[in-house]
Amino acid sequence: MRSAARASYNDLLMRQSLKGRKVRDFMTFDPVTVPPDISIESLVGEYVYRHHFKMFPVVSSQRVLGCTSIDEIRSVPRENWGEVTEKRDFSGAPTEEFCATSRWGSCDTL
Repeated sequence: MRSAARASYNDLLMRQSLKGRKVRDFMTFDPVTVPPDISIESLVGEYVYRHHFKMFPVVSSQRVLGCTSIDEIRSVPRENWGEVTEKRDFSGAPTEEFCATSRWGSCDTL
């Protein structure tokens, strides 16, 4: 019961702090993207160590196919990084219903 009350209170605090802010206030307008056929070794060396982001959009021909994250990289044994590529089925690519526009209020996207 106490944890539910704490979660509800934290939600209230977050909504109050975001009130009046737009999604564009938090967006990166020129995100660092990665190609779908990059090896994990190259992804880490050329993107993760250089840019220090936890997630990267995967883009091909200016179309977002999905994203890859540090958590996904950690799930692959390091000795396989040169063999395994990020090219995979991105059937779960972002759809319009899950995409926020920069004009939306930040609380609307929660």
